[in-house]
Amino acid sequence: MRFSHGTRREAEISLTPLIDILFIVLLFLVLTSTFTEQTVLHVSLPGASSGESTVERASVLRVLIDADGRTYIDDRPQSSDAIRARLGALGDRGRASVIVAADRRASHGSVVQVLDLVRQAGIRRVSIQTSAESRPQAPP
Repeated sequence: MRFSHGTRREAEISLTPLIDILFIVLLFLVLTSTFTEQTVLHVSLPGASSGESTVERASVLRVLIDADGRTYIDDRPQSSDAIRARLGALGDRGRASVIVAADRRASHGSVVQVLDLVRQAGIRRVSIQTSAESRPQAPP
């Protein structure tokens, strides 16, 4: 009596089901998460009791000034020449506006420098962003 010894197939691990499951988990995470715009820079705005809210327009440029006097646009540090170029790239000068958000510990000179660049660009609508506090806080 002869028994045939067939060739044994080696076991294979298929990654297709694993990839399918990971894709479904990734899809679930993307669909259930919320996407909010968060700035990396933390600017401690000065308080003002007489502040007014402004309406965001399409041609608004927001310039941040941190406590060390560095200027940022879109969370990226900018030089004076780069700010001048961005201000020049704004469309209609009569409708364009600039919001300056300066830290309460920023030097007066750095704020004046940005305001001067805005004035040189011919933009007349300038706002200084403040926090909605009932009274201004003293610097630490």
